[in-house]
Amino acid sequence: MKFPVTLTLVILAAASFWGMRERRILLTLREEHRKVVHEAASLGVSTDLSTPFTPTKGNMRQREDSTRKVRDFAASLVSFAKEMKEREKSGKEPDAAMQKRLMEMLEGILSLNGSELKILIAEIRGRSDLDDEMRKEMIGFSIMMLAQQHPQAALALYTESSDMMEGLPMGRHIVSSALGQWAKDQPLEAIEWIKSHSGKHKDLVTDEVKHSALAGAARTDFGLAFQLAGEIHVPLTDGSLLHTMADSATTAEKRTEFLAALRKQAALLNDKEAADLLLKSGANALFSQAAKDGYDKTVAWIDSAKLGPDERAEFVDGLNYHHTRSETGKWLDWISSEAFLNDKAEETTRELVRDWTRNDYKAAGEWLAKSPAGPMKNEAVISYAQIVAPYDTDVAVKWADTLAPDQRAKAIHGIHSSLRQKDEAAAAEFAKRHGLGGE
Repeated sequence: MKFPVTLTLVILAAASFWGMRERRILLTLREEHRKVVHEAASLGVSTDLSTPFTPTKGNMRQREDSTRKVRDFAASLVSFAKEMKEREKSGKEPDAAMQKRLMEMLEGILSLNGSELKILIAEIRGRSDLDDEMRKEMIGFSIMMLAQQHPQAALALYTESSDMMEGLPMGRHIVSSALGQWAKDQPLEAIEWIKSHSGKHKDLVTDEVKHSALAGAARTDFGLAFQLAGEIHVPLTDGSLLHTMADSATTAEKRTEFLAALRKQAALLNDKEAADLLLKSGANALFSQAAKDGYDKTVAWIDSAKLGPDERAEFVDGLNYHHTRSETGKWLDWISSEAFLNDKAEETTRELVRDWTRNDYKAAGEWLAKSPAGPMKNEAVISYAQIVAPYDTDVAVKWADTLAPDQRAKAIHGIHSSLRQKDEAAAAEFAKRHGLGGE
């Protein structure tokens, strides 16, 4: 196994190699760190990075000890990174001892507070035995760890080290992550940071960064998040933003809150076309999130939320097989019962049956056999026949024969089109047999 040179990627690759998920490791370490912070607080030791430091003889000694500790750790970290680089060159795979050292490095970085991380960064910056790429990655990784506990301090460190961070691949991720964390607790302050740095750091304050901050704000107040979007010039109809915000609507109550805020924001717009677009885009994003709860819970929420015809249509438009999976048949039955959905229902039905057939043609066929006749079943049959055709043309034609003449003709054309993608000769013979002329 070949390892990346830079420390950050080495750590992630090694974690993957040993069957450990990066997020799981960090969550475990953060929980341990949280316990340490809690214990410090119970002993009267301040963990507030914003608290002014007043030197005394005792804490000056503690500060000296802390500095010495960080410098020793910096030396170990650099040594570890160099060793991993050599392993990459030689092609050696990690052993149990290296795994243990990896965890020690992660724990060491997470245990440092803001002041100590500043010392660590200064130590790394001053090392002449590191190449620029490795130095940059190590500093970036240190700041990224701090962002999970103290996002404001992490952003300050990042901007102070901007000369070192230029071109760092994870740079925007660091800023996005820090702002998202910060905005969960202090959305106004996080947005003010964006405003004040938009001019000086245009390369960092991207739409992705703004979306992250607004997503953090949405966890506390959807209405406030909509308001703040306008203050940092993010279009409310931005589908990516709305999906990011909707990700916070993880419960029925939260979804109802999101929908209420969405409707209120749309009502404030003077432009009716813009208001309609906001409602449609927001509803589509929300319903994609809601469908993850499964059929029964989602339909119960739809009924309780008293969605109007247009909103129900947007919900259907946002459904896909990724959401429905083993409950696709239930969803198709529900769509069939919503007679007013028309074009959106037909399109979604075709797509669901197409993907369902590709993943489980037997279950899709069984559902078709039991499904009552109607416009939605016609669309389902056409889609099913088209997917099955390259594998069993006779079965596809039998399904087409269950349709009325105009719908059957549509299905036959679909079967022919599907055959052409797999076997031109078979498609030509099929066209001749079914009188499709020069197709």
